Amino acid sequence: MNDLRTLHQQENGGGGVIGRDQWTEIKHVFASGWKIAKIAREMGLDRKTVRKAIQSDEYSGYKTRNVKEHLITPWKDFIEQRAI
Repeated sequence: MNDLRTLHQQENGGGGVIGRDQWTEIKHVFASGWKIAKIAREMGLDRKTVRKAIQSDEYSGYKTRNVKEHLITPWKDFIEQRAI
């Protein structure tokens, strides 16, 4: 099943974030009887990543954090006026 590892590396550069295709493939091979360790080994993933994909009911994707306002933002106009 070297093609599973190749698919993962092509789409994600070998990182830990899995795509929808990998998530679907993990669910499929687990349902067909593969063990978590074997899936992780064949796809080049951590076992915890595989376990999380198996336990999830739907693909969640990559989540970005909300950007916080900088401490200096409220003072921006004041600083710009003083700089001139």
